[in-house]
Formats: sequence, C-alpha cells, structure tokens
Amino acid sequence: MLQTKFPSSIKKLGLFALRRSHIRYYTIGKTEHDITSLDDLVKLESLDNVDPTLVQKLINEKTTELNLKNEIRRLKTIQEQRENSVTSNRPVRLGDFKRAGIMFMLMCSSVYLCWQLLWWNLAYNSKEVEMLDTVTSLENELHERIEINKIAENELTQESPSRPVQKKSWVSRWWK
Repeated sequence: MLQTKFPSSIKKLGLFALRRSHIRYYTIGKTEHDITSLDDLVKLESLDNVDPTLVQKLINEKTTELNLKNEIRRLKTIQEQRENSVTSNRPVRLGDFKRAGIMFMLMCSSVYLCWQLLWWNLAYNSKEVEMLDTVTSLENELHERIEINKIAENELTQESPSRPVQKKSWVSRWWK
C-alpha cells in the first residue's frame, strides 16, 4: 500500500498544498523513493503503488509548465513583431517598390497587348467586310455593264446586218 509521510503543517493544508519535495512513498519492497517529476514515474517498474492524485498533480504541474513556456514564447514573438513594426516606420524608399512596379508594368503591358491584338483583329475583320462589299458591288456593276454591252451589240447587229464584223485585233489598227 501507498504510505506517504508529510510534515504536520502540510497535513493540515491538505493534499492540494503539497510540494513535490515532500512526497515520499514506499513500494512493496519497502525501498524509499522520491517522486518529484514525471521522469521519476517513468523510472519505476510499475505504477500500482503510486497515488493517482500524485500522478494527476505531476501531470498538472507539467502542463502548467508547458503552458507557461508557450505563453512566454508567444509574448516574445509579439514583442519581436512590435520591434519590427517600430523599425518598419523608416522612410519609404523607391527600392521597396521595385519588384511590385516591374510586375505592375508587365501586367499592364500584357493587358495592353491583348487589347491591341483584339483591336487589330476587329479592324481587320471590319475592313475585310467592307472590301467584300465593294468587291460584290463592283462585280454586280461589271455584270450589268456586260449585259448592257451585249444588248447594245445585239441591237447593232440587228440594225445593220450588212456590215461585216471586223475580226482584226486592236494591235493591227496601229500599223495602218
């Protein structure tokens, strides 16, 4: 069984007022051990004779110790951030914006090139449509004039059938 020895002043305060240095217990072999940390519990062969409140108290102490370490680490990072913010209140230099400016210029130029290509494509398509319209109107005008010339030739041939049709080339007229 677990036997603990406490000084009389600590017995009056109860188990919650115990300090690690005052806790002692005897194992079955009647050898005395001091349990002051969780490492001492690891060294034991079994935890059968260990008071559960003692284990709970040691775990709570270790937890509070780790929580304090984490809190100190968090406070140090907050302090470092404040110090960095104080040092970041220096005057703004042009070099701080160099990379951002270059990226901005690249983005602007790529957007400009895309819009320019789109504009050129639209201008090309509209010019192509205009040219197709003029070509079709000129073709229609040509066909109309050809029809008018055919009609005029037919009328001329019907009016003067006695006149022979000249089959000489236009070049031969120059040499006369």
